[in-house]
Amino acid sequence: MIRGTTTWIIVGIASALALGFIFWANNNFYQEYLKEVQSPVPLLLPRHDRAWIEIDFGENKKRVFEGAVGGHVYRLPSVLESIVKEAGISLRPPRSRKWTVYSNNKTVPKSLSEITVAAGDRYLLRLER
Repeated sequence: MIRGTTTWIIVGIASALALGFIFWANNNFYQEYLKEVQSPVPLLLPRHDRAWIEIDFGENKKRVFEGAVGGHVYRLPSVLESIVKEAGISLRPPRSRKWTVYSNNKTVPKSLSEITVAAGDRYLLRLER
C-alpha cells in the first residue's frame, strides 16, 4: 500500500510541476506578444516623410534618389542641384535630346522651375529625343 501511495504522490508532484511549467511558458509568451504589439517593427511602416526622384538616362541606365523632405516643399531645380552635387552626375542633355518630367506616369505640364517636391512625391526625369 505504501508503494501505491508513493506512486500517486510522485504523479501528483510531477503533474503540479508540469502545470506550473505550462503557466510559466504561457506568461512568457504573453509578455513577448505584448512587446511586439506595443512596438511594431518600424520597417513595416510607410515612410511618408520622403520624396523620390528617378533619373532615366536611357539605355537601361537609371538612378533613383530618395531624401527626407519633412514638412518642407522644395522646387525641383534646387533638388536636382543637390542631386548633381552629391552624386557627381551631369544632367546636361546631349544634342537633340531633352529631359521630360513625369509624375504618376503622366507628363508634368509645368516648367521645371514651377514643379515642387513635397513629402510622398515621386518624379521621373527621362532623357528623350
